[in-house]
Amino acid sequence: MLAVDPLNTTFAELLLAATAHRPGGVVVGLGETRLTYGQLAGAVGALEAGLQEMGVRAGDRLGILFPSTSQFFIAFFAAQVCGAETVMCNTLHSASEMAYVLNDSGAQWLVALNVFEETLSQVLPQCPGLRGVVVAGETALEGVGSFEQMIQANLGREPIPKRRSAEEVAVLMYTSGTTGRSKGAMLSHRNIIFDAAAASQVLDLTLDDSMIGCLPLFHAYGFTVNLVLAVLNCLPVRLLPRFAGASALELMETERVTVLAAVPAMYQMMLRTRRTPDYDLSALRIAVSGGAPMPVEVMAAFEERFGVYTMEGYGP
Repeated sequence: MLAVDPLNTTFAELLLAATAHRPGGVVVGLGETRLTYGQLAGAVGALEAGLQEMGVRAGDRLGILFPSTSQFFIAFFAAQVCGAETVMCNTLHSASEMAYVLNDSGAQWLVALNVFEETLSQVLPQCPGLRGVVVAGETALEGVGSFEQMIQANLGREPIPKRRSAEEVAVLMYTSGTTGRSKGAMLSHRNIIFDAAAASQVLDLTLDDSMIGCLPLFHAYGFTVNLVLAVLNCLPVRLLPRFAGASALELMETERVTVLAAVPAMYQMMLRTRRTPDYDLSALRIAVSGGAPMPVEVMAAFEERFGVYTMEGYGP
C-alpha cells in the first residue's frame, strides 16, 4: 500500500502519490489497450485544465456517466483534482431516473460516454441546473464539449489539485431506492480511502497483484475495490465492462489475475461455465464476494473447482 495516511488523504493526492510511486505501471487494461499511471495523470491534468476553462470550480458537483472504461478513471480523477464532488450516475438508469439524480444532487456539470447519447437527449432538457456537458466520442448532441478535444488541447498540463480536506464530500452515490426515491449518500475522501486501506490489509496486497474489474464502477463495491483499492496499491485492473462467466474466466486465465471481487450471481455464472481442459486460475490467490449474501454451497464449489481461497465481505 502507498505510504499515505488514509485518514488525511484526498483522491487528488492519492493519484499523485500513485503516479510518483509507479509512473510506468499499468493502471487500466481493456482489451489490447493499456493505460499507465503516468498516462492517467497526464490525461487527468489535461481534462482538469479543460474543465476549469469551462467553469468547473472547487465545491461544484459533477456527474460522470461511464461504464467500466479508462475514461471513468480519467473523468473521476479530473473532477477530484478540480476539487469537484463527483456524482456517480448509474448506467442502467432510465432517463427519468438519471434526471432525478442530477437534479436532486444539484449537479452543475456532466461528463459522459456517447453510447448514452439517446438517454442524454431526453435527460438534458429536464436538467436546467446543468451548466455544461462533455461527451467522449462522436455525438450528435448539440452544445456539448468534446472529451477528446479537451484533453488534446491541454496535453502537457500537470494535475494541480485544488485544496480540499479529507473530511469534505468527495462522492455522491445514490441508493437503490427500495423504500422510495433513491437518496444521495455523501461520502468523504476519508470514508472511502480508509475503507480501501482496511481492505488492503485484509487482502495483504503487494505490487505483484493484479485485479479483474468486472463490477460496475459507479457502484460503491466496484468503485471501492476496482478503482480506489487498486490505485491505493498501484495495481493494474483488467476491466471487463460487460460480464459473462466465460469472458471473466478467460480474462483471469490469460492475464494471470491474482485478485477477484464479484457478487454471488457472478460466481454462479462462472460455475455454470464449463470447458475442457478447465480454466487455469492458478494465479488467482483470493476471491472476494460482496453485494449480497454468498450461498455457502457456491463458495465451497468455487473453492473446490479452482483451488482458491474465497471470502465474503460486507459493509453498511
